[in-house]
Formats: sequence, structure tokens, C-alpha cells
Amino acid sequence: MDNEIEKTNRSEFFDAMMKERIKHSNYHKFVGISPEGFTLVPNEVLEELKDFDTWKEFKNDEEWIEKASKKHLKKSN
Repeated sequence: MDNEIEKTNRSEFFDAMMKERIKHSNYHKFVGISPEGFTLVPNEVLEELKDFDTWKEFKNDEEWIEKASKKHLKKSN
């Protein structure tokens, strides 16, 4: 019984992960081509960091780059 529940939970997690990857496919396509230890980001994200308030937000949120990249890449389609 526990094994069936575990398989269901894994399946639900995998489905949610795949839906997120499809939704943000423009962002995730860069994951495979960036060198290890590097993150590729759109130029617009780097331009945003020139604003001091945005930079402070970036410093306090470790997922800021990913969120901003997804936002800009979603606009480009």
C-alpha cells in the first residue's frame, strides 16, 4: 500500500515538474547549453540590475535571476 502511495506521489511530482518545464521552456532550454557553474540570462535581466532597488531585491532573493529570466523570455514569445 505504501509503495503505491509513494509511486503516486512521485508521479504527481513528476507531472508538476514537467508542466513547469513546458510552461517555461524558453528558460529551461538554456540549462543544457550553459557551462557547469554558470547561468545564462537574457540581457534585459542584466539591464534591470542597473537599478539599485532591483539589485537589492536580487541580493536578498536567490531565485530572482530565474524568476526575472522566465518573465523576460515569456514576453519574447
